[in-house]
Amino acid sequence: MHHGSLINEIQEVNLAYLLLAQKMIEDDRDTAMFRLKITAGMADLVTSLSTKQLTQMVRSSQLLCRLALGENDQWLRWSR
Repeated sequence: MHHGSLINEIQEVNLAYLLLAQKMIEDDRDTAMFRLKITAGMADLVTSLSTKQLTQMVRSSQLLCRLALGENDQWLRWSR
C-alpha cells in the first residue's frame, strides 16, 4: 500500500472515531467512558473540541484509537 494512501486511511479512521466518541459521550457519558476506556477529563476534552481542533487532530499520521484485544475470551471465540 502506498504511504500517502495509508495516511489518508488513518485520517479517515481518526475522523470516524472522534465523531463517534463525541456522539457516544453526548448520548450516554458514563457508558461511553466505559466503552472508550477514557477518563472524565478526556470525555470533557473530546466533547469540547472545536471543528478546527478536531480537524487538526484528525490530520495526525497516528491512529487516535487502539484495539483493546487483551485477554478477552470473546475474541478467541470470534476467531474460530
